[in-house]
Amino acid sequence: MPIDEEGKPYLRKFKHILVEVEKVKEIKTASGIKKQVTKKLEPKWVEWLDYDLQGNGWHKQIEVLEVFQFTYRNPELPTRIERKLILRKWRIDANKLKPCPNHENKYLYVKRQGNHVVARCFACDMTDILALNQNRKGISIVEEKPITVREFLELVKENKAIIEPNLLLELKTRNWQFPK
Repeated sequence: MPIDEEGKPYLRKFKHILVEVEKVKEIKTASGIKKQVTKKLEPKWVEWLDYDLQGNGWHKQIEVLEVFQFTYRNPELPTRIERKLILRKWRIDANKLKPCPNHENKYLYVKRQGNHVVARCFACDMTDILALNQNRKGISIVEEKPITVREFLELVKENKAIIEPNLLLELKTRNWQFPK
C-alpha cells in the first residue's frame, strides 16, 4: 500500500454519516410487472483531497523513456548482424486508459516505478502494471531515435529510462560494436 510523505496510506475514508440508498427491482409475474423497492443504509465516501499525489509521482499524464536493443542484418553484408540501442519515448494518458471496471478513469493515476509503469485507481485500490508494447488506447509513441553507448550509460546513471532486461549485463559481458 503506497503512503505519502507524512506516512498516511492512500485509502478511501468513510464519514460516520449513513446515506439511505434505494434499489428498485422489477419482477415479472403472471398479472404484470411488480416493482420491489429495498432500502439500505451505506456509509458516504469522502474523497482524499488532502494528499499530494503529483508530489509523490502520481500523474494523469506522463512521458516515459525506454531503452532497448534492436538487432538487424547489414544490407551490404547480409552475413553480418549489427545491433543498435534505441531510445523510445512513450506518452501515457490516464484519461484514455480504462483498466478499472467500476470507476473507469475518474480516479486513475499513473506512475513509473522501477522498470514498470503502474496505473492505479485510488477509489478501489486497484493496481495494474501496464505493458508498453501492448496496442492500447492511452499509450502512444512520441519519439524514437538511436543512441550511443555513452548516452545510454548517462540515462542509467540518472535512472531516467526503463531498460530492457539483461541489457546492462550484456553490455558488461560482451564486446559490442556500437557507434561511440
